[in-house]
Amino acid sequence: MNLRAVAWGTLLFLTLQVPSIADDTDIYINAAPAGSAEPMVFLTLDYRPNLGSNLCTEVNPQDPAGQCGVLLGDAYPNLDTGPGSVTLFDGLRAVFKTVFDELDGIQVAFMMNHDNSCSGSNRGGGPDVTGCSNGGYFLKGLKSFDSTDSNGAKADMLEALASIPIPSGNLSHSYQGQELYFELFRYLTGQEWHNAHTGWTDYGSSRNFNVDRDDPGAAWDASIESGDYYITPFTSSEGYECARLYAVNMMFQVSNQDSDNEDEIKASVAQGGLGITINNPDFVDIIEFMRDTDLAPNDPTDTGYGYWPDVAGNQNLTSYFVAAQVNNTTNGYASAGGSISALPLTEPAEMLNILRNIFREILSISTTFVAASVPVNVFNRSDIVDNVFIAQFQVDPDGRASWSGNLKKLKILESVDELGTKALAIVDATNVEAIAADGRISPNALTYWTDASSLPPALDEEVEGRDGRAIERGGAGQKIPGFLTGASMIGDNNGGTNRTLFTEPISGAAMLALGVTNATTLQADLGADSVADAEELIRWIRGQDVDDLDADGNVNEARRWLLGAPLHSRPLPLNYGARGSYSESNPDIRIFMGSEDGMMHAFRNTTSSGTESGAEDWAFMPRSVMDKMSILRTNSVGTHPYTLDGASSAFVIDEDGNGTIDGSDKAYLYFGLRRGGKAYYALNVTNPDNPGMLWSIDKSGDFSELGMTFSTPRTGQVKFGGDPTQVVIFGGGYDEDKDDGAADDDEGNAIYIVMLLLAI
Repeated sequence: MNLRAVAWGTLLFLTLQVPSIADDTDIYINAAPAGSAEPMVFLTLDYRPNLGSNLCTEVNPQDPAGQCGVLLGDAYPNLDTGPGSVTLFDGLRAVFKTVFDELDGIQVAFMMNHDNSCSGSNRGGGPDVTGCSNGGYFLKGLKSFDSTDSNGAKADMLEALASIPIPSGNLSHSYQGQELYFELFRYLTGQEWHNAHTGWTDYGSSRNFNVDRDDPGAAWDASIESGDYYITPFTSSEGYECARLYAVNMMFQVSNQDSDNEDEIKASVAQGGLGITINNPDFVDIIEFMRDTDLAPNDPTDTGYGYWPDVAGNQNLTSYFVAAQVNNTTNGYASAGGSISALPLTEPAEMLNILRNIFREILSISTTFVAASVPVNVFNRSDIVDNVFIAQFQVDPDGRASWSGNLKKLKILESVDELGTKALAIVDATNVEAIAADGRISPNALTYWTDASSLPPALDEEVEGRDGRAIERGGAGQKIPGFLTGASMIGDNNGGTNRTLFTEPISGAAMLALGVTNATTLQADLGADSVADAEELIRWIRGQDVDDLDADGNVNEARRWLLGAPLHSRPLPLNYGARGSYSESNPDIRIFMGSEDGMMHAFRNTTSSGTESGAEDWAFMPRSVMDKMSILRTNSVGTHPYTLDGASSAFVIDEDGNGTIDGSDKAYLYFGLRRGGKAYYALNVTNPDNPGMLWSIDKSGDFSELGMTFSTPRTGQVKFGGDPTQVVIFGGGYDEDKDDGAADDDEGNAIYIVMLLLAI
């Protein structure tokens, strides 16, 4: 594939509606190190007539076998109505109380939309606007929930929900997604509130004043304000590192009437806006911005955001959508927010289960970040392959530079009871349910790929003969060539049964072997003082214990653990179908995953005979991260060096549509370095056993303003005039000044978006 044309520029955005080509569905379960800030969750509710619909008739209060009892399930005891009609809103309030009672160690806020009645100059909002309704507001700002409700936060929120009138007739609001999220953005960043107080006739035309006068219990939360400004929940720079932010949106219809604040949203950061330059931003654009932007940046080189909260790590917003209409639009919202798809908003009992599962994911607190991927079955697009691939990492407990990671496999098992009811469970290699009550892999689980006979003795909470949730135990990390067998398979160079590592070629598409024979070529990239030092560092990269850290005199055996932490590079499974000796029942699935050992790894799911594998086929290390290898090798206490931290995406062309990547078919892999650097890479993985280099871009030449490559590449197909169909790759660079040495240089102070047009 050749680089045919390039369109780039400062502040260039292009939005295309293109079908998804990737062959995987991702589920993310985010967790932060124990002791970090409590997760922050923002609940939003669509105030439509649906809330006032009749749910059931309460004939015998507190009868769990009655109609209401069946529809509410576990939430039924919290139903706060007498005999008679029960509305959906009554049912949902019972669900909220049930969920709240179970929460501990989490901060929760609740947001509502105002009605939409502002016009003229008032449409823009702001503290000076009165006498109309628009946008959204905080019914209750963030408060910590604990098991005993010691601060009364749960009771206070439930009282506010009870104060909201049940919709009937014309008493309802549109869900104004853009404006609701814009209000959330301004709260998080501690800026002037925008539409918080514009609540004129919010809950009925018979009310002639703002909601604080007509329905004071349902009014905005003044405790999170100081004058005309929000008090940011990031009240200090300590204790909020990598704070986890989530929005859980409950919708009956799609977002509408939400473009009144478009000018304010597009305004510069200095003017309180998001600083995006899309001509007509929609809700998806705002969701993506909140997902991809650090809302409390801690970057001394970036003065443009200096007055925002200043907190180490990344504070991004993940959004869930529970919708009555699960369709392309609501699924698009969910995808933009970083969750798999919209979830169905049905009867309260199911709603309770959905909310419980969401909070279970949010509260899955450990030192492990998990990103599970389920590959689509290419032979039957309505089904999924039953494999679940879970990536993990843990921060070094002593604060050292090197962090460990792993990739493990579980399976989805479907069962049917005597009534014909189907149930799904995630099971391990012994066919036993593998997920513990805390939402993590059970310590008793034996994951697929793991060689139980080769596991080391169990320590601490580990279980003998099981790998469970332990990071440096079992999984694909155990199957890296040479880890169990030593130097005989690690080797100094590629070839035979040795571990296969590549880096960028000098020229052309053929990969350069990452071995000691190329030490001279790679010496400068490695930052080595001599060729001998470069050779030793390459041996360390390949996995050899060159520093004899176990003091056994053997410097050729494998290091204690080889696989680095997959912080943000979630696993990407590609199904190659019945390729070679593989079959429809045992398709050739390869899993691509970047990690903080500086490599993009390619793992094999099964062998062609159908046995479990997990072996690393090969790994690719960009030259631009090689200078970090000596830091990882020294492993001193201090800053963790980011290397290959970006998530990958794939473009697959199945020319004959037979579900197998063969013949003239193509498969291309794209990824950036995210916090690891300023470069994007494209690999040809059409033959997963023999990868090739397509291209890379970095800060050289035309891309001198390219910044940190946080944006995950997007792929699609378009036509320009009579030209052949092109592949379009989107990459977004992080803001930074140009590195030309000029004083007070602000030429690069903008988001740098790259659009590559690639001829197939």
